[in-house]
Amino acid sequence: MLDLANRRFRQKTGKIKTWKWFALHPEVTKILADRAPLPAGRLLRWGSLQSVYHHIKKLCRRTGIAFTPHMGRHSFATWLREEGADLRLIMEAGDWRSVKSVVRYADANLDHVRAALAKIGKRNSK
Repeated sequence: MLDLANRRFRQKTGKIKTWKWFALHPEVTKILADRAPLPAGRLLRWGSLQSVYHHIKKLCRRTGIAFTPHMGRHSFATWLREEGADLRLIMEAGDWRSVKSVVRYADANLDHVRAALAKIGKRNSK
């Protein structure tokens, strides 16, 4: 279910298939609003996860780019973390059930780690 007025969509999520609302990015909301009226029913043509992978594999073969939705989840969590989002917010945005999962998905940026280590060194030299 799509709710453009409140910039959100609802979908079944998780292993227990519960319904949940998710926020839409402002640019995605604008793109969808510009295409109104949208067709009733399914917004995307994929009926299953396997179908999504099938279409992405074909696209990857044509472009020579390696990509999976799982890789997208890793990037999503990493980018949020790099922007300063706390682990709880990342958990909610990505529908992870535990902080342990978020930590596994949100890779640390080496430059950020080096900067943090440098701050520790400066603090200890005072």
